[in-house]
Amino acid sequence: MSPTRLLVVEHLTRTSTGGSGLRFVFDTAPVPVDVSLVKQEGEVAELLWLPPDQAVQRHVPRGRNRLQAALAALSDGKTTYLDGHFDARW
Repeated sequence: MSPTRLLVVEHLTRTSTGGSGLRFVFDTAPVPVDVSLVKQEGEVAELLWLPPDQAVQRHVPRGRNRLQAALAALSDGKTTYLDGHFDARW
């Protein structure tokens, strides 16, 4: 897959369980239905195809905000910057 448009840039603040950093979310072309996904053992626990609303519900809180922002950016055409306060926007 080749990334196309940048949807989200998120600054992650340091927490008790992780360091600070930046996350980038890009749009891509749709994945063809006949593509076989291969799970990388030890790094990926599960692969799921979910409708957007279910994907948001299943995500951990810190990632949920990023996913919601990416879905909104797909609709409105804007790139979103999240400042690390993961409960502040959604």
